[in-house]
Amino acid sequence: MIASTTMTMTSSSSTVSSGNMQYQWNSTGKTVAGVGVIAGISPNLLTYPCGIVLDASNTLYIADSGSHRVQSWLFGASSGTTVAGQSNGATGTAFNFLSTPNDVAVDTNGNVYVVDTYNHRVVRWNVSATVGTLVAGTGKENSSASENRLSSTTQFQHL
Repeated sequence: MIASTTMTMTSSSSTVSSGNMQYQWNSTGKTVAGVGVIAGISPNLLTYPCGIVLDASNTLYIADSGSHRVQSWLFGASSGTTVAGQSNGATGTAFNFLSTPNDVAVDTNGNVYVVDTYNHRVVRWNVSATVGTLVAGTGKENSSASENRLSSTTQFQHL
């Protein structure tokens, strides 16, 4: 099933509808994760955040692309917690590292699924895990046609 997405903008607010979810913001919005225009690897900073998802308990998960990690932010928190990748921003190909993650999803059990862009794979990180598990892809660019390969632009279809 493909969810449709619509976006409505006025001079003071914007609304996005996707599937059963509707998101609305306005020009007087509030920063809920990160510190304005400051980038970095500290728990309260983000570097090129890409994909985001909100779970049932209002925890925000952010694919922190430039810091090669996924951060979870509890509602009202002033800093995040690394739930996938390395908190120090290190990148690599082993399953305890990520390389420019661009999207994230969370299942009902709290497991985190990450589009690990430059490792050409999707990795599942179980709750409290320090290492991910391969879900899709081979981890190799330009794999043979018979392999389960992913492009570097793979994203989840959030329903």
